[in-house]
Amino acid sequence: MGDSEARSGEKHSFKDVLNALKQDPVTVYVCLVLTLTGAMHGYDNGCGSDLNVNHGFRTAMGWEESLAAQDTTTIFSWYNNSYYIAAAIGAFFAGQISDYFGRKKTCILGGAIFALGGLIQSLAGILGNNALIPLFIGRAIVGISVGALSCVGPMYSSEVATPKIRGFMTSFYQINLNFFLLLGAILGYCTRDSSEGWRYILGLQVTLGLLLSIGISLVPESPKWLLTHKKYDETKAVLKRLRKDNHVDEEFNELLEEFEFEKKRSGTNGSQYTWKESWTSPTVKYTMFIGVLVMFLQIFITAINVLAFNFPTMLEKMGLLYDEQLLYDIYVKAAFLLGVIFEVGIVDIAGRRTLLLWGMAFMAIFLTIPGAILIVYDGDLSNELALGKVVVAFVGLYQFTFGLSWGPLAWLYCSEIFNPQLRGKGQGVTTSSNWIFNFIQTLFLPALLGWNSGGPFIVFGVACFVIGIPATFFLIPETRGVHLENMDLLFDAKAHGGFNKMIRNNIKKELPQQATVAPIQPKV
Repeated sequence: MGDSEARSGEKHSFKDVLNALKQDPVTVYVCLVLTLTGAMHGYDNGCGSDLNVNHGFRTAMGWEESLAAQDTTTIFSWYNNSYYIAAAIGAFFAGQISDYFGRKKTCILGGAIFALGGLIQSLAGILGNNALIPLFIGRAIVGISVGALSCVGPMYSSEVATPKIRGFMTSFYQINLNFFLLLGAILGYCTRDSSEGWRYILGLQVTLGLLLSIGISLVPESPKWLLTHKKYDETKAVLKRLRKDNHVDEEFNELLEEFEFEKKRSGTNGSQYTWKESWTSPTVKYTMFIGVLVMFLQIFITAINVLAFNFPTMLEKMGLLYDEQLLYDIYVKAAFLLGVIFEVGIVDIAGRRTLLLWGMAFMAIFLTIPGAILIVYDGDLSNELALGKVVVAFVGLYQFTFGLSWGPLAWLYCSEIFNPQLRGKGQGVTTSSNWIFNFIQTLFLPALLGWNSGGPFIVFGVACFVIGIPATFFLIPETRGVHLENMDLLFDAKAHGGFNKMIRNNIKKELPQQATVAPIQPKV
C-alpha cells in the first residue's frame, strides 16, 4: 500500500503500519526521541500526586500530624494551580516561539527549564524557612516547561512522521507520559518511609530535563519547519537522514508543491495567519474551535487530571490506609498505561473518531458507578473494604479507557489538524486551553470533595453523558490518513457544501472530496 492510500483516508491493517515502520527506521527513532517530551509531563504528575499524603513532605512543609490530607487540599490545589497557570502561559507562547526559532531549539530550552524547576522544588525548606515559596516557584517553572513541551513535542513528531505512521508515532507521547507517570508513583511508594525521599524524587527532574535537552540536540529539525523558512538545502539533508535516501527528491518536491498549494489556498502567501485571521478566516476558524473543544472534552469533561492527581487524597477520605492509598494509586496509573499501549496498536486502524466516541461513552459509565457507591455510603468505605475495592476497580477501568481514547488522541488530533500557516498558533492555543481547563477545575474540586468523595465522579460522569458524547458525535470529524496539508478542508463548511452537510459528514465519517486526495500526485 503506497502513501496515496494513507492520504486518502482509506483503512489499512496493522501489518501495513508495521511495514511502514520498517521502511523508515530512522524516522521511527527520531519520533521516539521527540515523544520523550511526554515524559516530563508524566513524571511531574506521577511524583506530585502522592505529595499531599507523603509523611516526609508534610513534615517538611510544617504541617502538623493531626492535619489530614483533606485538610490541606486547598493548599495543594494552589500548588497545582501555579503549575497549570504557568503551563498555559508556556504552551501559548511556545507555538509561536517554535514557529520563529524552530521546534528543536524550543524543546531543548524546555528540557533545561524543566531541570531548573525540579532543582528548586527539591531544595524547598533548605533554601529558606518557608518551604512553600520555593516549592511553588519551582512548580511554576516546571509548568512553563511542561506547557511548552506538550505544545511543541507532538507537533514536532507529527511533522517528522510519514502520514501512515503519524498516529502510531505521535501516540508515543502519551505512552512516555504514562510510563513516567507510573514511575513517579512507584518511586513515591518505595520512598514512602524516608523523610527525604520526596526530595530525591523531585530532584530526579533535573536529570530527566537535561537528558531530554541532550537527546533533542542529536535529532534533526522538522523538515516542514525548515521548508516553510525556505531552507531548502537543509530540508533535503534532513529528509535524507530520516528516510535513508528513499525517494528523498520526490518527497522534497511534494512538500514544496504542497506548501505552494497551501499558500494559494489560504491566501496568506506563505506567511502565518494573524490572530484575527485565525478566528475569522472561513477556512480555519472552525479548526481553532474544534481544537479547543477537543481539549475541553479531554480535560474539563473527563476530569482526568484532577481526579488522578487527587486520587490518593480521595482514598484517604474513603477511609483507606496510607500504604493502600499509594498502592491503589499505582494500580490505576498502570491501568492508564495499559490503555495507551493498546491505543497505539489500533489508532491508525480503528480511527480517531471511533475511539473518542466509545471512550467517552464507557468513561461515563465507569465514573458514574463508583460515584453512586460513594454517595450512598457518604464517602466513607472504611467498614466496606469490598466496596472500596470495587470503587478502585472502576476507577482503574476509567483510566484504562481514557488511555485507550482521549488521553493520547486529544494530543494527536490537535497536532495534526492545523495547516502550516496556522500550526504554531493553533497548537499553542489548544494546548494552552488544556491547561486553563485544568486550572478552572481545581478551583471547585475542594468543594466537591467537601460534599462527598463521590461528588467529582458523579458530576463528571454525567458530564460525559450529557456533553461529551453528543459533542463528539456531531462535531468531531475523522482525521485518519488525511494529509496534513489537507486537514483544514475537514473543518471548512464550504468544502463540505454547507455547515449542515459538514455535520452530516462527521456523523457518517465521510470526507469532502478535496480531502481524500493529496494536493499533488503522491509518490507510489
